Amino acid sequence: MLKQAIKYYKPYKFLFLIDLLCAVAVAVIELLFPYAISHIVDDLLPLGKWDEMVKISLLLVLAYFINTFLYMVIDYWGEKLGMYIENDLRNDLFTHLQKMSYQFFDNNKTGQLIAKVTNDLHQIGTVAHYAPEQFLVAGSMLVTTVIIMMSISKMLACLIVINVGLLLAVNINFTKVMVNISRRLFGNVEEMSAELEENFAGIRVVQAYCCEAHQRETFQKTTERYCKRQQEGFLRMAACNGITYFVTKLLPVLIILAGGWLALHGRISEGQFFSFILLTNLLLKPVEMLSNFAARYPKGIAGFQNFVELMKIEPDIKDREDAVELEQPKGEIVFKDVNFSYEEGKTVLENLSLTIREGETVAFVGNSGSGKSTICGLIPRFYEISKGSIHIEGKNIQDIRLKSLRQHIGVVAQDVFLFSGTIEENIRVGKQDASEEELWKAAKQANLYDFIIEQPKGMKTMIGERGIKLSGGQKQRLSIARMFLKNPPILILDEATSALDAENEMEIHRSLRELSKGRTTLLIAHRFSTIKDASRIIVVEPGGTIQEGTHEELMKGNGIYKKLYELQQNALTNDRLSGKE
Repeated sequence: MLKQAIKYYKPYKFLFLIDLLCAVAVAVIELLFPYAISHIVDDLLPLGKWDEMVKISLLLVLAYFINTFLYMVIDYWGEKLGMYIENDLRNDLFTHLQKMSYQFFDNNKTGQLIAKVTNDLHQIGTVAHYAPEQFLVAGSMLVTTVIIMMSISKMLACLIVINVGLLLAVNINFTKVMVNISRRLFGNVEEMSAELEENFAGIRVVQAYCCEAHQRETFQKTTERYCKRQQEGFLRMAACNGITYFVTKLLPVLIILAGGWLALHGRISEGQFFSFILLTNLLLKPVEMLSNFAARYPKGIAGFQNFVELMKIEPDIKDREDAVELEQPKGEIVFKDVNFSYEEGKTVLENLSLTIREGETVAFVGNSGSGKSTICGLIPRFYEISKGSIHIEGKNIQDIRLKSLRQHIGVVAQDVFLFSGTIEENIRVGKQDASEEELWKAAKQANLYDFIIEQPKGMKTMIGERGIKLSGGQKQRLSIARMFLKNPPILILDEATSALDAENEMEIHRSLRELSKGRTTLLIAHRFSTIKDASRIIVVEPGGTIQEGTHEELMKGNGIYKKLYELQQNALTNDRLSGKE
């Protein structure tokens, strides 16, 4: 963990060096005052050297003026250093999470991951700034002060060392305990974040089903667990602070008694006695610094531990070292003996072999959970196969760079995800460097043009979080505009119209037919009316495919396709007769 921490200091080694040098200089200057007092009491006062006393006082004023400037440098540059490191950690974690597969996000709650990127790293900047500085300053002050004390009185110095050693041991143990408590606290915060994200995202369902009371009760239980965990930390902190307070107040009293006895018996001078008292107070400063570290920084340490653990998780789908670019594919896709399972022991596809020809439109049908979407999701490597291989233009997709592979595949899904920006920003997802002319062309091709020009701000119209200000049809057309802009040779339409009304569905189908021209298209749909014109229809059941052919060929047989088709037609007929359509 230390190696990873050091890595983040390297880009800012100049800032780090300035911070440490200033901190050490401050510590050294602080030691001048006890030495000056000893010199004044023992050497100058008995001889009445007022001029010398004034000179030393002026030098001390100058020293403290310099220290004031150094403290300002430490506060500004040190905080800046911490901010930079915290920012780098957060960006690195975000970049790392972007590389994770769908399976990782399937198994982790969004709110928890958000908390790890935001809350867990919140205190790291403070630790990054103060931890090295305070350890160095406190350590150097402790060692230097003890050496000076030893030169005055070994007995008093030993008394100090024993008490300070016990105090440091208590604080080190406390820090370890608080780091563990802080990590559990972060777990509670992540749990709260997950519940909040889920509740706010589903607020329409919550209000429609009058679930507010249940949701409130669930959230209150989570916050109660968080409060109990905090109370556990408060109890430990109170005990540690109490011990620290007692020892730091006891030490000067012990020094006054022991030092006074030594001074009365001529073992040390009066100046040395006063100097020792001042040195004791000075020694307590680094002790308090370390005590404050124990109280303030466990959250930062715990956050960094969580960061390191998350960064250690390797993406289960990544580029091979010798991965190549996919150069202008025409769209032939071949599955060879492919096996896949989401969980061990639960096979979804087994020994699937399938060839999809260039420019062909292939429809996949079957019951829910049969594996239709899984087959299509394996092509862009959203999930990784467990056995066999998938080839595009004769190249194994595992030998192709992920970015290159996905640049040539477009996906239009039922659940359209839109970003909370403008129409333009959301269309531009298809091609970041698209010209304005290309944007408008894509909008026209997706039948979105009329809607956009009706808006006062046109392309700059804000669509709300996840496109909340748009209708279902408008969202889907915006998604299709992205695909026209991306212009991929391979297209996956995953139930792209199943959530739309009849009028919108017809309009979207016209756009999709236009989009599919000249592309290898994989079509998943529940409504058989949308797939009848496909070049080939493949019937999928758990484990793999069982039937394939055109609509006419499959209807001639007596297989599952015909049964599913007739079942749907009968349902539609019954709906019409009952007046539902």
